[in-house]
Amino acid sequence: MKRLPHYCMLVLFIAAAGLAAGKASASPELPTVSFLGKAFGTVDPQTDTCSPIGFPVPATFENIFAITRSGTIINVAPGIGTQLGEIRRIGGNRFAVGFFGYLAPGVQLEIRSTLDLGEESGDFLALVTDANGELICQYAGVTFTESLSAQPFPE
Repeated sequence: MKRLPHYCMLVLFIAAAGLAAGKASASPELPTVSFLGKAFGTVDPQTDTCSPIGFPVPATFENIFAITRSGTIINVAPGIGTQLGEIRRIGGNRFAVGFFGYLAPGVQLEIRSTLDLGEESGDFLALVTDANGELICQYAGVTFTESLSAQPFPE
């Protein structure tokens, strides 16, 4: 009886994966990458206009993210929370990456990056804006990624 909720969740995940795969095959313009990973970043302190005005930016950071077959990004950052975004092909093996979240009510965070498929690192720009989209501050740096994968439950 206790296994039923886990079974239902498994069925939902399988159904969602099937829907994502079906949508991805419907449009050749969407990336077909499906990836779970960890990103490590380093902020260039010379680009940080946020810390001096009360939005502290760590020198390094670590996030966990997933990219679905349809190009949706779900990013989880300690201390910030969850951000949503997308990845889209801009030509050849180059992709535009962007995700969005909140630092506080009315204070938004947008991350922009351009990545080459197969590369494990890329530059990023973080923009902090108010509720009207006006720039408050920004910072930039480099991220490195590694893949994560599900492991079987030890018996």
